[in-house]
Amino acid sequence: MFDRLTERLGDVFGRLTRRGALSEADVDAALREVRVALLEADVALPVVKDFLAKVREGAVGETVFDPVNSALNQSAYGLLSARFGYEREHFGIFLFGENLTDTEYFTKKVSSLNAGAPGQPQIFGIEATARY
Repeated sequence: MFDRLTERLGDVFGRLTRRGALSEADVDAALREVRVALLEADVALPVVKDFLAKVREGAVGETVFDPVNSALNQSAYGLLSARFGYEREHFGIFLFGENLTDTEYFTKKVSSLNAGAPGQPQIFGIEATARY
């Protein structure tokens, strides 16, 4: 079962990578194939729907918070974060940065207020860990 799923998903993604730029129709066609492959592999329908919605959102480029009010929709965005450091058996120290490009985005929007909860701002820090 997993071999067949791996083969089918590999075929779909192989065709996509050879195409270069993808249109919305290309994404929809690929997601239909992925949906069939996942369902044939006995993945639960709610899991398949949630997964495909997230993939489509990232690939096509729009988050729909309220389908009736298009002012609440948001274009796709990417976040760049990094973490590097030094780790040993009992301790570690790391420098990190989140949302390095300081992208402004919303994690939730409320249609009745035409307002929303902004996403995480640019953050830098140091993390230290100790294990006993």
